[in-house]
Amino acid sequence: MFEGRLVERPLGYFSRKLHAVEVRYPAYDRELLAISANLEHWACYVHGRKRTTIYTDPASLQHNLVQNKLTSRHWRHLDRLQQHDYEVKYFPGAANVVADAVSRSAYTQGEQLKVDLQYLNVIEMRVSASTEWLNDVRKRYEEVTIFGPVIEYLSNSDENEDKKTSSKQSRRVKERAKSYTLEEGLLYHKPSRGRLCIPKFLRTDVIQEAHGAILGGGHSGIAKTAAAVGSRYYWPKLSDSVAEWIAGCDVRHRIKHKNARLYGLLQALPIPLERVERVNIDFVTKLPTSEAGYDAVATIIDPLTK
Repeated sequence: MFEGRLVERPLGYFSRKLHAVEVRYPAYDRELLAISANLEHWACYVHGRKRTTIYTDPASLQHNLVQNKLTSRHWRHLDRLQQHDYEVKYFPGAANVVADAVSRSAYTQGEQLKVDLQYLNVIEMRVSASTEWLNDVRKRYEEVTIFGPVIEYLSNSDENEDKKTSSKQSRRVKERAKSYTLEEGLLYHKPSRGRLCIPKFLRTDVIQEAHGAILGGGHSGIAKTAAAVGSRYYWPKLSDSVAEWIAGCDVRHRIKHKNARLYGLLQALPIPLERVERVNIDFVTKLPTSEAGYDAVATIIDPLTK
């Protein structure tokens, strides 16, 4: 329940990579393959269930059981589907506004995006709706040694043109200001396609929301998080800031998948049968230097007699 109404929640996610042959399947066959693979994966939930409803974008999949002609590939998938009691319902893409909010990067003029705020990416909300946060960005610019002088120069560009920039520092600021533009008190970086410049003290919030956002985040890696932040924001050494933040993310360290093989079991050394059959040598180093000039101790032990 959410605000007195029933809201569907995901129970789990499943995906797999298409094989070399499956990549060349027609769109209809790939959609049918997705249904078959998902029902096989979630068989523990759907097998024996009275009725399972499958929502899909292509409307043609609703009629997969009443087609006049079926290929051998279709028969193979339908043979698996007959094990379950299911129905396919058409879900038009225009009605799936939650997916559109993530997949679509641009909208036609006049089109309104009607989606609950709980489903929006936090980055989307920051840029489009958070006026207070943007006001905080304007105030914090003065505290940054890079952005502060640039904003001061751009704000007084007419007066600066009349003055002779004789000092080395003034010439450096003038040269740096060519890469920025100032609009309504917000600084944008031209070489990075006009991305919003973020002061130092607000960067942690941006990285945290991009890294742990429900949509598009999910505690992803450095490259993906940096790409999400860099697609809308800019500051010097952005990737280094993202890497430093992720290195201290406790959630990611606990859920991160290990790519290395599991460590093998400890192999105990065999017990020697005679004295001095094997000798263990150990060194204790970095000790205070003695009068004779030594700073290490070597221990030689017979593992049988100790």
